[in-house]
Amino acid sequence: MLNLIVRLLLVVGFTCFFLGLTNIIEAQPKNYFSDLLFIALFSDGQSQISNDINFIDVEQIQAIPLFGNNISGINVMDHLGNPVKFVEENKDPKEVLIKSSNKQAIRIAYQTSDLAQHINKKWVFSINSSIPFTLKLPINSTIIDWNVTPISFELLGEQHLLSFNPGNVTMSYIIENTRMEIIDD
Repeated sequence: MLNLIVRLLLVVGFTCFFLGLTNIIEAQPKNYFSDLLFIALFSDGQSQISNDINFIDVEQIQAIPLFGNNISGINVMDHLGNPVKFVEENKDPKEVLIKSSNKQAIRIAYQTSDLAQHINKKWVFSINSSIPFTLKLPINSTIIDWNVTPISFELLGEQHLLSFNPGNVTMSYIIENTRMEIIDD
């Protein structure tokens, strides 16, 4: 009986050790960081995302994850406004591959319909972000509730501008009047 327990402990110990090594190997350091993540929500449920990325090592290919699965209109530009070549990967989560040679900073902009869902008469925005972000709500929206208090809250005309720390953020809101919004970031 003691021999069986020792064997079982050895198997469990080796399994945990090798799984731990696998996680260490897969957790390669990122050679970039996000300087600014801005999300603008529209009254039709679409989201415009702008993510400013700074590269640490400018000679590597970087895989940068995107928020959402239903993504369109991907645009990647350098800090001078020049287009940057990229490859869209259909992984989960979706990502873009960018060779950052001679590019120290870029902006990735795209649209997704996955961040805001229309449930009954309210909209529910939800994101799990590993970086701080700023959120602009649609014109004439009223916040019903949220699971995390924003670190800043501002009213710009008829739109709320909120900033959040990294984490899982869920917010419910209603839109009183659906007029066309103009995004200016």
